[in-house]
Amino acid sequence: MFPFFMAYAAALLEKHGHEAEAIDGVPLNMQESDFLEQVVAASSEMILFEPATTSFDYILSIASNIKKKTNALIVFAGPHASIFASDILQQYQYIDYVLMGEYEFTLLELIQDVFENKKANLPAIKGLAYRSDKTTPIINAKRLDADINELPFPARHLFPSKKCNDLKYYHDGFCQNSPAIQMHSSRGCPFKCSFCLLTQVMYTNGNYRTFTSQRVVEEMNLVVDRFSAKEIYFDDDTFTGNKKNVLELCREIKACGPNIPWSAMGDAIVTDSEMLMAMKDAGCIGLKLGLESGHPDILRRINKPIKLARLEELITICKRLKIKTHITVSFGHEGETRETVNHTLRYVNSLDSDSIQFSLATPYPGTFFYENVKRSGMLIANSWTEYDPTHNPIVKHDDFPLEYLRIIEARSHKYWLYRKILKPEWFFRQCVYLIRLLRKQGVNGFLKRMRRFFGIIFSNRFR
Repeated sequence: MFPFFMAYAAALLEKHGHEAEAIDGVPLNMQESDFLEQVVAASSEMILFEPATTSFDYILSIASNIKKKTNALIVFAGPHASIFASDILQQYQYIDYVLMGEYEFTLLELIQDVFENKKANLPAIKGLAYRSDKTTPIINAKRLDADINELPFPARHLFPSKKCNDLKYYHDGFCQNSPAIQMHSSRGCPFKCSFCLLTQVMYTNGNYRTFTSQRVVEEMNLVVDRFSAKEIYFDDDTFTGNKKNVLELCREIKACGPNIPWSAMGDAIVTDSEMLMAMKDAGCIGLKLGLESGHPDILRRINKPIKLARLEELITICKRLKIKTHITVSFGHEGETRETVNHTLRYVNSLDSDSIQFSLATPYPGTFFYENVKRSGMLIANSWTEYDPTHNPIVKHDDFPLEYLRIIEARSHKYWLYRKILKPEWFFRQCVYLIRLLRKQGVNGFLKRMRRFFGIIFSNRFR
């Protein structure tokens, strides 16, 4: 996943005359010693970290080490830091500031105040948490609904690092061409699903905002010209959250955009046939759709206003339009039982989607999901490292043990694939996609997909 907040923040700093450098060690698979060496060599006066919940304790140790080696100002940002800003400043003296929520403009104002104004205006910086003395945290009000059109284009030239500016490290396996460059056309989501981390924490349940169509198309042209994009992937919270905006953007892409295919993360709540046809006409070749559960009771519990009949209709239309579809599903929500899990499995097996993703419902701090399971005693995690949505369930249920969810998650993709490859129409469609993949991504892309396929088929996990 491309680190958009960091990239927008770095671009904003550069726009205002500040030097910025990024070192994203995760996609580069850097050893800690190499990461520390590069950070120290950069001689930065301020260093920003955006730790995920799962890696929070590990990033703390790295930040402490860097503080000792550089004495730079250490700043934490992101969802986890936003929720625990006060605790972080009280417990970890080597962390100087915490940025809460959407932090691009907050970081710019902090740097201007610290290095140009002798910290005279810290109380006025929205979204900032700091210390008034060595121990007392001051938590300013969050910045709400920032005008995203004031942001410059993300500083992609800095990622994953200056030494290795190769955006292929952020390739999304759903994309059919390479390089596929990730973009945003919007920020936020008009819906309030109980598990959604970004909407509730980073955007504080704020408004769904869109970039202007002209700006989006200008950025599309830029990533084609500068980064040789062969596909664009709109990794929005939901690309299809506003019908009027989608139709307007599709018209602008047709009129002024580059002649390359694109894909998007959308929803089956607002999306309809008119939108899909306009998207196809503008170059769309792939659409991800969040389902989470196939059981109506669970969908109501997690506050996801999706109508299953609409989802089925959209998949049928996409198939006719030759738009590749991908469904996301998660197990272990509040109220989940063996019956609802099995119902969801039967349901997704009946859908004619091209691919699917199974994961475990994870209650991240700051979400309604987290508050509900914590209050009811269902949350059993003892450390942040346990918040892993791929293999580690941390919510207990009355109707089944935790091991049941591990087995379901491990087996689901294999069983789903077994059923699909026996359907001639689905199998033929995937052969067409594989031929396209071979033609567009070469032998390496083709072999990577085939390794993934056979890895699922012959997986021994919880056989």
